[in-house]
Amino acid sequence: MTEAQAHPPLVEALLDPDAYPRSNSPVELIETHVSYVFLVDDYVYKVKKPVNYGFLDFTSLEKRRHFCEREVHLNRRLSPEVYLGVREIREEGGRYTLEGPGRTVEYAVEMRRLPPDRSMDSLLRQRRVSPDDIERIAARIARFHHSAKRGPEITSYGDLKAVRRNVEENFAQTRRFIGSVLSMDGYNELVAYSRAFIESGKGTFRRRAEEGRIRDCHGDLHTAHVFLQSPSVDDDSDGISIIDCASSSTSGFAAPTWPKTLHFWQWTWTATAGRTYPGSLSRHTPWSRMTGVSVT
Repeated sequence: MTEAQAHPPLVEALLDPDAYPRSNSPVELIETHVSYVFLVDDYVYKVKKPVNYGFLDFTSLEKRRHFCEREVHLNRRLSPEVYLGVREIREEGGRYTLEGPGRTVEYAVEMRRLPPDRSMDSLLRQRRVSPDDIERIAARIARFHHSAKRGPEITSYGDLKAVRRNVEENFAQTRRFIGSVLSMDGYNELVAYSRAFIESGKGTFRRRAEEGRIRDCHGDLHTAHVFLQSPSVDDDSDGISIIDCASSSTSGFAAPTWPKTLHFWQWTWTATAGRTYPGSLSRHTPWSRMTGVSVT
């Protein structure tokens, strides 16, 4: 959207600090292909766009409410102190406010605002991530993986049939971007690589399903979603916040200057989880970066 194009009335209204019960400074807006994100003092409000991309459908108010609640529920598993709840946006007499008077016209996920300079992505670029930090993060993720739900229904989302269907759907939806975002040769290379990867790993996919390895985990874990702060002595916190629940947690370590960090992460995760780190995951990491246009 260019500066000449106006935002929808609701979005324009939410750029006014008076729309919020506790705002004293200008509101910042970040726009993605699926959400409007409003930064309001120490809080963040995420409003889902009424869009349908096949892999997600936010076209009705009820669907947006449902997926706001799901987002809070899923992300509270890792950062309950960050995800505060779902708030109603109401309208009366043409004025939109957060949980003010009037009828409910939209929903927003409310979060605590985290300092951007404490994101792992930022700290890695400054070479300010220590081995102790990696150990704390890997231990947290390993514990989360160990305790995450599993069962026949969850397995159905990660078995060979589901993986193949999702990959093919990605490519069906990205064909229209050939020539603008990626070349035909690049597209064909990604399709061929993806299909070959799935074909060569059929046994692994089936074995993981049979062994109950498919779990209800975090769907978009990158270093930009991990925030490091000083551990709290008072509440026994490890000082880690993980936000925004499709790629592996190793994808953020892809820069050439970070291979030692990646290897230390893999070693620590293995030691904590008590399982061998999947070798195919490491080989898969460059592919995750190449297919960045295909993930949400």
